[in-house]
Amino acid sequence: MTNHCYTTNVSERDACMGNGYNLQSTVAMILACPSPEGDSVPLFRLYVDGKDHFYTTSALEKELVVRRGESTFDEGIAGYVYICPKDDTIPLYRMYHPVIRDHCYTANAAERRSCIGSQGWKDEGIACYVYPPA
Repeated sequence: MTNHCYTTNVSERDACMGNGYNLQSTVAMILACPSPEGDSVPLFRLYVDGKDHFYTTSALEKELVVRRGESTFDEGIAGYVYICPKDDTIPLYRMYHPVIRDHCYTANAAERRSCIGSQGWKDEGIACYVYPPA
């Protein structure tokens, strides 16, 4: 399968595995609720064209993707993240593969370099800041 799905829900993870997804390691940790300080933002999740789980912190980008006319499903808020670095957070990188039309997210800089350097992924920069896996 050439589609990545990231979830905080164990039941959804198990259902995805039953539908051909491979379980990989935890990419990062995100907040289930807005931070008490009020400096976190929603991480929106969309399912685009039956192939791509897409995540963004931008309400405008979310609306642009929905309006493109593809079959896009707004799957709501996956959790809460930061758009600026905070103590103990790390960058979550976003990449896109135009051939397979899939986004990939990683907090591992070496994995990011490898994907961009030899696997056809295009760098889309830092998506947000998250906590490292536990």
